[in-house]
Amino acid sequence: MAETTLQPAQSRRWYGLAYLVIFIAGVGFFLLSFLALGVLPGERLSASIASHSHADMPDYTPAELRGRRIYTSLGCALCHTQQVRYLPADVRRWGAPTDAWETRYDFPQLWGTRRIGPDLARETQVRSNDWQLTHLYQPQWVVPDSVMPSFAWLFNGSPNRPSLAAQDLLAYLKTLGRARQLGEGKRVGPRVDTGMDPAMWIEV
Repeated sequence: MAETTLQPAQSRRWYGLAYLVIFIAGVGFFLLSFLALGVLPGERLSASIASHSHADMPDYTPAELRGRRIYTSLGCALCHTQQVRYLPADVRRWGAPTDAWETRYDFPQLWGTRRIGPDLARETQVRSNDWQLTHLYQPQWVVPDSVMPSFAWLFNGSPNRPSLAAQDLLAYLKTLGRARQLGEGKRVGPRVDTGMDPAMWIEV
């Protein structure tokens, strides 16, 4: 029986068809993976956040948003996390682990990956406004062993003379943990409160 051989033109057509099938299969696999690993988990997470968020959970005020941008620009997230992990040591120190709904209005999230400084996810109402401002002005005055740099340039010569940027940063720090307190039915403090006479502030 004579062997059947493909002519060069037929071979090229078969190879072209095989490449086309492989290309379509590859694109289909990529789209399916993107849907299964990217889109659907995001949709489920969004639905979970919407269903678990407190009905009265407030969005950021303009001052708090400015403070968040300052927090980001100063690189605070490189040394501080904003996520209480599901670890006994974290829970003993900071309380309930962080849930996704707590960062409903955060984009991008500032959970962080390193803890050169302490976690800040529950910072609201932990320390006074004067403490926070003094710590920003000269950290070693309140935490002698701190390696945090001074942000004295955000002030006008002393901790009780914060610039507008320092006030905004303080306002943002006071929001950290507010959602959890609200969700647990606890009292939530003023959203923007420095505990100081505004007449003492000098904007720069």
